[in-house]
Amino acid sequence: MIKEKIKTEHAILRIEIADDWSSNDFAALFESTSLLYQLFIEIDSIQHYPVGFFKDTPKPKDLESVIELNSELYKKMRFSSTYENSEKVESLGKLKRLDGPVISMDRNNLIIGEIQYASPGFSDFIGLGKILEQVFSLIQYYFPNKKERLENSIMEQDLLSKKIENLKSLGYSKKELKNFIDVRNSTILNLAELHQHRKITDFKIKEYLD
Repeated sequence: MIKEKIKTEHAILRIEIADDWSSNDFAALFESTSLLYQLFIEIDSIQHYPVGFFKDTPKPKDLESVIELNSELYKKMRFSSTYENSEKVESLGKLKRLDGPVISMDRNNLIIGEIQYASPGFSDFIGLGKILEQVFSLIQYYFPNKKERLENSIMEQDLLSKKIENLKSLGYSKKELKNFIDVRNSTILNLAELHQHRKITDFKIKEYLD
């Protein structure tokens, strides 16, 4: 994985791909990457408010249609058992420790910059640099390359889990926090399946120069 120092407001997350891809594979890639980005966007927005600012728990605007249990999320994702999701994501962490064009930007959604379908190929996702760096750090945590496994210094924590846990101070219930974690688990496991089958071969992040 390659990470460049991000100086611009926006950045590019490049996911390198190989082998034969089905429409379901692409759907899983786009859906999972988009939901991870939206999770970080939503939590980042919530955490800007001081403790006690909300009389009631602030409800996510961009994710309210997907984070509820028994929602459309579980029709879209391949891994529907929330219990099994937690176990599988945990095992990923344990395994890890053992070893352009002018684009109109929408803050809450990733923009597809470029796609090249070949072997090798890639898909470029453009979004806010500070959010994409967090997405990239989470990916590094679960899918380190050989060099990162040896160094083991960048994999100190699952950043998204820490952010979700911090929402307790704003009054989120265990059930509401679990909904965030269920989304995270499903997205990570979708990416893990593609990575394990060598359909995803690498992840990179770099500046977006508009």
